[in-house]
Order: sequence, then structure tokens, then C-alpha cells
Amino acid sequence: MRPLADRLPKPACPVLDVPLCWYDLALLAASGVTEVIANTHHLADEMSRCLRTGAAKLALGIEISHEPALLGTGGGLARAAPGLRGGTFLLLNGDVLFDVDLAAAVAAHRRAGAVATMVVRAFPAGAPFRPVHVDAAGRVVRIAGDGPPPAGTTPWLFTGVHVLEPDILDRLPAGPSGLHEDGYGPLLRAGAKVIVHRDEGAWNDVGTPARYLEANLSALDGSFPLARFAALGLSIAPGQSSWIGEEARIDGVVEQAIVGEGSVVPSGASVRRSVIWAGTELRPGEQLDRCIAAGTLRVPA
Repeated sequence: MRPLADRLPKPACPVLDVPLCWYDLALLAASGVTEVIANTHHLADEMSRCLRTGAAKLALGIEISHEPALLGTGGGLARAAPGLRGGTFLLLNGDVLFDVDLAAAVAAHRRAGAVATMVVRAFPAGAPFRPVHVDAAGRVVRIAGDGPPPAGTTPWLFTGVHVLEPDILDRLPAGPSGLHEDGYGPLLRAGAKVIVHRDEGAWNDVGTPARYLEANLSALDGSFPLARFAALGLSIAPGQSSWIGEEARIDGVVEQAIVGEGSVVPSGASVRRSVIWAGTELRPGEQLDRCIAAGTLRVPA
């Protein structure tokens, strides 16, 4: 996502003029969660402000767990462990846009009596991810492994949503670690019940400018549904083809685009299939197509 991520942490980049991580917060709030712990590292002050503002909007309590040096997917969780030992908890990636029924995932986890549940979706042919392999009983056999798949298993795409019991925290060493290797690995070797829950809701791993643009346009055209995110004040009217933020000034042409709060599209400029970040002023006559504009940055997508 660089150079965009040099201006904002990826989870703070706007989708329909709302920080990406607020979609996670809205999902959590809608599922009944009241307390959130979020880890920060890159542009930590900016990230913390973004998270606290979103949590306040959604009436969530929030604790920031800052990592001066990156601790990895396991180490970051271990650092937050004191606030997670009270019972079942959810773990979400902050840089994925997904429409997931979290309440259904938690219910499935509890019905199964699982120690860990990974929310998955069908594995698309040619996807550049390593699959989770699951046996016929729905139990995880291998996570992100290499080589031939274990016999009798089915590959699934992991969405980045976990439902976990505090038991996994006891498996994580102090210091940097990987959640799959150092958390799930010991659980699987011990025969603990690690299962998957399938959810085919819209999903976008926002890892490149092209994927980021796709996330915005899918929210705009309805292919990414907004019903679960009503608390963010998001809605698209029938026939609405663009998103125009508050106090944006449009004197030029805007088609199938997102124009952030306070931005300016002057006369003679055109914006098509693009995202304009808040406070960005285009040059007279500037023509953007499949581009992200952030201040003076122009990033093709």
C-alpha cells in the first residue's frame, strides 16, 4: 500500500470516507462486543487517534496495546493477554474489509466446544494464499502448510477472523512469535479441538492500491453490502453512482468515484473510478481514472 501507507496506517485508510478499521469495530459492536484491544506500531499516534475516535462513535471501550518493535501475530496477542483471559474472544485483522456474521461464528464455536475456530470461505482457484486444510469432521489438520495436502482434507481460505478461548494464550512464548506456528501448532499437536466455520460474506484483503480501490468501489456499487455497518452512518441511495463527502466542492466531473470530506474537484477536472482522500484538491484540468489521490500523491490502481 505504499506510498499511501506512508501517509496513513493501512487500517486507517478510508473506505467510503470512513477508516477501514471502523468497519471491524462496527462488526464487533453489532455482535455484542463491548471492549476492544487494538495493537499499534506503524504511525502509532495516528492509528491510536483513529481507533479511539471510532470506538467512541460506536460506544466501545478500547485499550491500545502499542508495539515499539513488531512482535508478530503471536507476540502481539500475547502482549494483550491480560485483557483476554475472561472468556471467549474474537481476533480480527485490521486491514481486511469483510462482511462476516460474527455472532454466528461465536455460536458455532460454542456449540462445538472448540478451543479455536477459524472463519473460512471457499478457496478460489489460483488464490495467492496458503490454505487451511480441514478433515471430513470439520477439524483443522494443517494451517498454511507447504507441500501436498494431507490425505482426505479440503482446502479453505482463511478470512483473518478467529474465535478463541484463552487456552491459546498459554501456548504463546514471551516475545515475538507467530500465532499459527506457536499458538495453533501446539494446540493441533495436543489434539485440541480446532475447527472452521464457513462464512461466504463479501471479503477483500486490502493489500495493494488495486485491492483498496476495489474495496471502495464494491462498497459504492453494492457488491459489498453495508447493512451490518449502519452504525457508521453509511448508506447508498438507489441510483447513486458516487460518494461525495461533507463540504466537498465539485465543479468538475465525478463518475463512479469516492470524493472525501472537504476535497475539491475544480472545473475542467474529472474523476472516474477513483478515490479522493479527504482534504485533497485536484488541479484544474486534472484527469483521474482508476487512481487514488491523497494530498499531492497520485497512485494508479
